[in-house]
Parts: sequence; C-alpha cells; structure tokens
Amino acid sequence: MKKVVSTVLALILCSVFLFSYGFATTSDNQFKLTVNDNNVAVKYGVSPTVINDVVYVPAREALETFDADIKWNGETRSVDIKLNDVSVEVKINSNIVKVNSRPCTLEGKVIIKDSRTLLPLSFFSTVFGINIDIDESTKTLNVSTNIVDKDNVDININYLGGPSAVSLIKMLKDNPYLGKNVNANYEMLKQVSLIQANMLNKKADFIVAPTNLGANIYNKTEGEYVLADVYSWGVLHLSSTEDIKGWSDLKDKEIYLIGKTGTPGIVFSNLLQLNGLDINKDVKLVYLNSPQELATYMITGKATTAVLPEPVQTQVLMKNKNVKVVMNIQEEWAKKYDNDLGFPQSSIFVKKELADAHPEIVKAFLREHKGSIEWVNMNKEQAGIKGQELGIMPNAKIIENSIPRCNLKYMDAKDAKKATEEFLKILLDFNPKSIGDKLPDEGFYYEN
Repeated sequence: MKKVVSTVLALILCSVFLFSYGFATTSDNQFKLTVNDNNVAVKYGVSPTVINDVVYVPAREALETFDADIKWNGETRSVDIKLNDVSVEVKINSNIVKVNSRPCTLEGKVIIKDSRTLLPLSFFSTVFGINIDIDESTKTLNVSTNIVDKDNVDININYLGGPSAVSLIKMLKDNPYLGKNVNANYEMLKQVSLIQANMLNKKADFIVAPTNLGANIYNKTEGEYVLADVYSWGVLHLSSTEDIKGWSDLKDKEIYLIGKTGTPGIVFSNLLQLNGLDINKDVKLVYLNSPQELATYMITGKATTAVLPEPVQTQVLMKNKNVKVVMNIQEEWAKKYDNDLGFPQSSIFVKKELADAHPEIVKAFLREHKGSIEWVNMNKEQAGIKGQELGIMPNAKIIENSIPRCNLKYMDAKDAKKATEEFLKILLDFNPKSIGDKLPDEGFYYEN
C-alpha cells in the first residue's frame, strides 16, 4: 500500500510540474487534480524552474517520493538513482542519462541551480513512463495509478543502407532507451521498393525514406504515415574535370546524372531553368541507370561532368584526382528559395497509429535521432568506422569523407513545412506521380 501511495504522490507531483508550465497557475501553486477520477488537493513548496522552454524538476524532492535510492558523486559530478528494477546514471551538464546502461536523451541538460540537481521533465516521462490526462477546459489533471506497469511495445524501424542511414549511426550503435518496456528493432533494407512496400503494408513504425516517397504513400493510403522530421537537405554536387565557375559555363555541355523523373533529375533541371538555361536546347542531359554506373563513368573519364550524389561523389574524388566539385546543388537551391538549407531530400516517417497511441515514444525517438545527427557531424571518423561495421557502406573512409556533404541537419516536420511544400510543389509540376498526384494536406506534418 505504501508503494502505491508513494507512486500516486510522485505522479501528482510531476503532474503539477507539467501543469504549471502548460497552463496558468495560482500564486500558492495549488491546482485542481484528480487521481483515478477522485479529487485531490495537494500543495507543494517547491516549484519547477523553466529554462529555455524546458520544465526542470528538483530531483531529490521528486525522486524520494518514489522511495528511490539517490547517491551524489562529487568527484564525477553525477547522481546514481535506483528505483525498483531501474538504475539511472545522471551527469551534470549532459542531456544524456544512462538507464540500465543504455543511453537516453532528455529534452535539456541536467543542471545544478541553488545547490539542487534539476532534471528535465522528460526524465520522468521517458524513464518511468508517466502519462497524464489533461482536461484544458476545466484545467484538471487526471492521474491513473494503472499506468505504472505498461505492456511491452515493440517498434520496428526500417532504413536503407547508404547515405540515408548515416544519420542513424549512433542510434544503431547504442540502441538507446526509448521508454519503459519499449523494444526497438532496426532493420536495414536493400531497395527503395522494399521501403515503399513496407509503408503500403504498414509493416514498420518508423521509416527512413525520400521525402517525396513519403508524400506519395501518404496520399495513397489516406495518411497511414506522416512526416516526423527532415534530416538530409540534399546530397547532390556537380563535379567535373573541366573549368566550370558558374551556370553559364554549362551551356553546350554534356552532363551525366541519374533519376530523370526522380529527385536528382527534377532538382537539377529546375535549377538549370531558374538560371536561364533551356534543358532541351542549351545542355545535353544524359541519364544513367544507377549511382555506381555514374561513378564508373567519372572515374574512368568516360564522362567529364556529372551531378553526383553522396557517397559516390566521395568515391569518385578519392579515385580520380582530376575531378573537382564545382557546384554545391544544395547551396544553389537555397539561393533560389531563400531557405538556407537546401531541399528536403530524406526524412523520417512515423506510422500514424503509433503517433496517436504513443506520442511519448515518438518524442523520445526524435530526440535520439537529433542527437545521433549531432554526434555524426562531430565524430566523423568514429561514425565512418561504426558505419562500416554496421554494413551501411563498405568503406569507413568514404563514410567519413562524405559526411560534410551529406548535409545532415535535424528539423521537426512543422518547422520544415515551408521548405517541404516548396519542394513538393516543384516535384508536382515536373512529375505529379512522384508525390501521388497532389500535395499532401496539413495532416502530413506531425507536430512534435
């Protein structure tokens, strides 16, 4: 009985903290609360601290209510917490904690303020699985004691090998903690057609896919998958053995590329037109069947100018020293569309069913993806080695050298909406079938 009462009190405490951040509060921190639909009046002397839009909770006051074992280590400036079957290592000034030896990314760093260790609210929700029902009309929180022991949730993540998987390297390496009783299964597929089939058949919960493919599936399935984040803002570069300084130098050139009705062909054709070149008269575009065939043409000198995607761009540069990158296609796109990013080439999509049932898992996954991208950008050599071990690409050096040109930057779907809509409109004009014959509606953009 004591354990149940302690858990209820802890849930109420965390509820108050969330409520005080999301809604208006009274001066004495009293709120209308219900536990299992029974009214409860609770008064606490310690309020949360809000820093950079993150709610922070005094660690000891909250965790001792759980009867947790808390130990402070002054030498390492860390806190060890044990509660039932969960052991957590918390380090000051880090947003990564270890839950049963697995990393878990929080929404903000653990900090010390006024001699108190403060934890972001996501620590409690992700690590301990606290769910809170909020009735905004009556400003009532209802906490259920039945949420303590959750059923196992298995989530499946599908991705392609190659550059689209580089952003996941740290997640694949660490298998981060995504929530209590959440089991993540990562599967690498070999072909885009398999990604498409699994989306149509709803076989995966998270899928890494070209942005236009996700829009296509959304339109075909009436919204079974929604855009969760955009992370790759284009991996295309114009390379040549000739002296090319600008668009005007491309006139009368023979340019090799792939994907006439896909992203590479459409993006490059659009930029040619925006820069005053007629794609039917001023240049000769030669389309090959695969990135590797394109690489072979450039390495052997059969082609002198080509639009190369990563990682074959890096492969070509390493094997033919006469080839130089003469134009960053992403930068050229950004100039024309004033978005400072490039174009949204690859994204993470989440099954709508999972997003509706377990938004806390989606939030945890996206935090981990953002952290993985940051780690990859800052640890290129380690990412290359690990990427080769994981089978993402066969050569660690190619992965390492290609990372700066993979243009990895995390952005939530809502924040990426303007750039994504612009991109999809252009694809719709050039090849309507590439996005399912229409622009996706507002429901396409998941709000994290």
